[in-house]
Amino acid sequence: MMITRLILTVFLGSFFISAAVSGVKDEVREVAREKSKLSRQVGKLFRELKLNENEGYAALEKNAFEASQLFTKTRKAHPALKEAYAKSDAAQSRMVKASLARDKEAKKIAMDDYTTARMELESSAKKIPELTEVKTKAIEANEAVQEKKKELLATTPEGSALIGQINALEEKIIELRKKL
Repeated sequence: MMITRLILTVFLGSFFISAAVSGVKDEVREVAREKSKLSRQVGKLFRELKLNENEGYAALEKNAFEASQLFTKTRKAHPALKEAYAKSDAAQSRMVKASLARDKEAKKIAMDDYTTARMELESSAKKIPELTEVKTKAIEANEAVQEKKKELLATTPEGSALIGQINALEEKIIELRKKL
């Protein structure tokens, strides 16, 4: 009797924890969607105000594009990733064919295969030192673009308000993830 109670208590406890984690994940997704929506508004405002024509911004954007291109090219050409790219490309091809054929089951299987292949590719790529350096440079260049964008937007009341809302949502996501 005592063991049955213990098992039931553990089961119910894990059930409620699982439900709570699921609720937090749903909340993270909802906040991320809201952030994405605001980010699109930021992009639209940025273009409307022609802030993208700022000379410093344009130079940073060009640098980030080139750094990202170099990373992609370097990674794609690396011999250690050839097999991983072949698996990914094959799964993507099956996904497109299944989608065009409106075969939901085949598409789901191909999507799962593609996701697995991409995860394997990312995992393998992280272990290659020369890729890490190129990736870091691309990330830093893209972060510089985002910082300049925020700096330019902060000079306008609308942009400043949107940035404040996005920052608040980012903080909320961080806090929610701590609960997972």
